[in-house]
Order: sequence, then structure tokens, then C-alpha cells
Amino acid sequence: MTREELEKKVEEIETRAAEKQAKELEEKRNKSFYGDNFKMNENKVENRTWKDLANAMIEKRALSITSTLGEDAANGIGAVYQFGQLWDLIKQREPLLDMVSYFNGPNFETQVPVLEARPAMPTEVSEGWTDNDPDAMKSADLKVKKLNPKTYVGILPITYEAARHSFVALEQRIPGLLAESFRTAMCKAIFDNIFDDDKVAAANQIATASASAVSIKDLLDLALKVKDTDVAEPVMVMNQGIYSAIAAADANGYDFVKEELVRNKTVEGVKVVLTGKAPAFGSATAGDIVVWCGDLKNVALAIADQIDISPIKKLGDSNTYYQAIMAFAADVIQPKNVFGLKKAGL
Repeated sequence: MTREELEKKVEEIETRAAEKQAKELEEKRNKSFYGDNFKMNENKVENRTWKDLANAMIEKRALSITSTLGEDAANGIGAVYQFGQLWDLIKQREPLLDMVSYFNGPNFETQVPVLEARPAMPTEVSEGWTDNDPDAMKSADLKVKKLNPKTYVGILPITYEAARHSFVALEQRIPGLLAESFRTAMCKAIFDNIFDDDKVAAANQIATASASAVSIKDLLDLALKVKDTDVAEPVMVMNQGIYSAIAAADANGYDFVKEELVRNKTVEGVKVVLTGKAPAFGSATAGDIVVWCGDLKNVALAIADQIDISPIKKLGDSNTYYQAIMAFAADVIQPKNVFGLKKAGL
């Protein structure tokens, strides 16, 4: 064997080893995202990259990306790991989306089951304990709440030049474009749900002391009420306008609470999340929830792991408009475990 042949043989071995390592890392990542249900079937599902989607865009053809394992989608890509990349990007751009609970279904036609655990506090018993009323222990049940993902449509305009002359850039930008397109819609689905009066138990709603503004004492009362419960990691969510008004107002003896809020963005240790996606106090009506508090893991975001993309051409327009369709829905898992400040009546 010549030197050149030996070097070529070594290169082939190193290439195969690198491909094997990459495949193992990919499967490990997929298992961590999809859980124990992930099984690779190499005969039926081919892992592909965003390059395949870029090719489809250039060729102006429709396709469906799905995580359904075992068979390719009708228009053809069985992508079992692209969704993991997409969710990672969405969470990076919107940290609040990294705080909710995710539940995945295979496609648009699937109801997504959400486990609803209601743990009972264990009680002390004596030796030889028996219970003549076992029904009393049934608060520790495990229920399944099913969410039907709702359809969301986003339009991705791609110029002729971008599709033809910037293929590499297009391939790199596709995940970011999809993440940017649907991130805001996911946030809106969550906020529309958690600030719904019906999703906060009546006993957990505290009216603001004034109908004109939220005071620092209102936030303190809410934080203390939540901390007196079993909520694991409570988070207070409010509009920046409410925070600005509190920061500018007189603390009326609660200066230490106001200082904690301004310096640490916490109230009695409860983390405060400021976002313009939460309702503004001025636009709320009497009885509306204006400050939400609870563990965001108690909020479910059910997602169908399927994206349908169809190209749309217009007469006299060199751009191609790609219609991207996803399906997801948000819901509070246990309304009894969330709290809120509601706007007082006049």
C-alpha cells in the first residue's frame, strides 16, 4: 500500500468516525427533546437540514415539515430535529417562553394531552394506620386536559434575488425567520389566556385599592398572598406602564418594597416580569386582571409539530410569498394555583 493510499484510507476512517459521532449526538439531542418515545427508523425517516427547506423555496414547491416518525409527510420531509432547533431559537428571543410548560403533538389533527397533577399534602399516620374513608385522599389525582391547537398563518416574503443568489444566507436565515414570525403569536396566545378572568379562581383575585392605578401596597398584598401558598416558583407579570407609574408615585410608607422592586425587580422575593404584551392599566375595565402571579410552569403551550409552507406568486411581482402555517394553543393547567390583581370599580 502506497503512502497516498494509506493517507486516503485513514481519511475515510476518520470521516466515517466523525459521521457516526455526529449521528449519535443528533439522536441524543432528539431523545432529550422528544423523550423516550423517540425512535429512529432509518428506512423510513431521513434526518435533513434547513437546506432542504431552502431548496423547496427556490423550486417554488409546497412542503410539510413534521416530526411524525415512521413515515414522511405528503410533500416530503420527515424532520425530527428541526423543531427542537426552532423552539430553542424562539425561547432565546423571548425568555418568558422558556418559563412555560411545553406539550407536543405530531400534527394539526391531534389533541395534545396536558397532565394536570393535583398533589395532596401527605399526612402523619400512626403504626397500623387504616383509613375508612379512602375518598378523602383522592385530591392527589392525575388528570389529562386536552388542548386543540389553533391554526396560525404567517407570511414570509422572499425576493427573487435572495432565493437565486443568496442560497447559503437563505438557508441560515430560515430558522430565524420562522422563529420571529411565530414568537409574537405564541406570546399573545399565552397572555390572552393567563390574563383571562376565568383562568384565575375568584378566591385568588385581589382588587386594587384604587380604580386609577396599581399601588406598591397592591403588589405587596399579592406577593404575600401567593407566598402563603404552595406555588413553587411564583412570577409576577405586568405591563411596563404599571411599573413606571409605581416607580414615579409616592410609596406611602412602603419605600422598602418600592426599592426592592426598582433595584431587584422582585416583591418580597417574587420575581417581576415586565412586558408590553401584558394589558395596560388604562385600557383595562373594572374586574380585569392587570397583574398576574403564579408559576409559569402552570401554563401549558401545546404545539403541533408540523409546519406547512406553500409558495404564493402574484402577477407583476417578482417576490414569492411563502405562507407558513403552524398550530398551537395555550391554557392555564390549574386555575386554583394562579393569582391576580384585578382593576377596582369606580
